[in-house]
Amino acid sequence: VVQALELRMQKEELNKSFMEWKHKSINHYQSFIIERLFNEVNNVIRKHFTPRIADEINKQMCESVLYKCEKLDVNHAFEFENQSDSSEYDKVENIEDYYDLKQTCLKELLKSISKKLVKEVWRVVPYMALNS
Repeated sequence: VVQALELRMQKEELNKSFMEWKHKSINHYQSFIIERLFNEVNNVIRKHFTPRIADEINKQMCESVLYKCEKLDVNHAFEFENQSDSSEYDKVENIEDYYDLKQTCLKELLKSISKKLVKEVWRVVPYMALNS
């Protein structure tokens, strides 16, 4: 139990430092990222959306460079590192306190489809992920 709590605290601390770093980095490099990596996309966005919506999309584009995609074996689509009972979702009173909600919803989605329909599996992880 102590080890599990320590691991959870490490993950939360890493997440906190990652979020702080992410917001500092995004604000500093936003114009560079948009101009260098997403210039053509940004031009289309600016043409079809209001400035306020375009700014929000720009923030998301900047955040995208903080993550990497990894292709996994298709057989791993139905396996999860942190096995948790989906009934935990029913017990959640404050959704912000439940860190595995998306994973739980994904598990429920995968239960409803045939494994034969899954062609590729990708996962998105932050570059500063904690190795557990």
